[in-house]
Amino acid sequence: SDLANTSKTDTTAAFSFATPTGATAVKVQQSTDGGTTWTDSTTSAALDQSSTTATVTGLTQSTAYKFQVVVTGGSKAGNSNVVDVTTDATVTPISDLANTSKTDTTAAF
Repeated sequence: SDLANTSKTDTTAAFSFATPTGATAVKVQQSTDGGTTWTDSTTSAALDQSSTTATVTGLTQSTAYKFQVVVTGGSKAGNSNVVDVTTDATVTPISDLANTSKTDTTAAF
């Protein structure tokens, strides 16, 4: 299925893949324990036998995941290659930054 990660954020990961002819179902699975246990991923849109992209949602920030696509039906049914993705950290913007004093060469916050 040639699974590839195309982008990621702190809570999502997007993928592209090739779905073989004759497939009857496609799903993305994820693992956080190195591939020992796999669970079905939540995607932003339903997948069907003609899907070639998926965006997994509901991920935890700064977490290492393994992903695979599972294809049912057709001559190439089975699991894709495994792709490693570590989600981004959430960056909290500074909202209460205030200048308390300044001179011509310094500034204090």
